[in-house]
Amino acid sequence: MVADEVRQLATRTRQSTDEISGIITSLQEQTQSVAERMEQSREDGESSVAKVDAASQELTQIMQDMQHIMDMSTHIATAIEQQSSVAKEVNQNVHNIQNIAQTSTERASQNRQAAHQVAEEAANLERAVSEFKS
Repeated sequence: MVADEVRQLATRTRQSTDEISGIITSLQEQTQSVAERMEQSREDGESSVAKVDAASQELTQIMQDMQHIMDMSTHIATAIEQQSSVAKEVNQNVHNIQNIAQTSTERASQNRQAAHQVAEEAANLERAVSEFKS
């Protein structure tokens, strides 16, 4: 009977040992799985940080490009304003030249009329002198 009990105890011990070994193996596998997931998470985190850094650099470049575009737009607006001012001045000068030309035309017409009158007066004077001499 003691031998049967010893055998049963040995069998239970072996079963318990096998069970404990299975539990340890399962724990080791789960621990390995957790370690692998943690490593993957760390790598994903590093990758995310690198992507965020790259995105930050891209955003910085975009902001710099936008500032450059705004500066160029300001320069263009200033140049357009200056050209508009010059165009207005040229337009005013053309208008002034037109007025001067009109005035010159009017004066030339007046001079022509005055010259015609002087010629008539000279002819009248010449006739009067001719009549006086005769």
